[in-house]
Amino acid sequence: MYKEGSCIEGDELLSLSRGPSDYATSFSGCITNGYSFHTNDRDKNLRTQNSGVFVVGNIGDGSNNIDYYGILNEIIILEYLGGNYVALFRCK
Repeated sequence: MYKEGSCIEGDELLSLSRGPSDYATSFSGCITNGYSFHTNDRDKNLRTQNSGVFVVGNIGDGSNNIDYYGILNEIIILEYLGGNYVALFRCK
């Protein structure tokens, strides 16, 4: 069913379906999609704060959104084949 190089999304989905590598890496900061993120521990020693997160949630009925505000405590990167990765944010 899979034909190599048939579409970019197919290659990414194949990489994700094979699962991440056996190791995860934890960071105190990262840049993803042009945005810089720092953990709360790293921000304690800086003049500017970059550990706040905001996510607009959708409860599914189309009328109300639930907004989530939090403080970033840990950044975990899972690496996949083909140079793909997923960043997980642990927040309070």
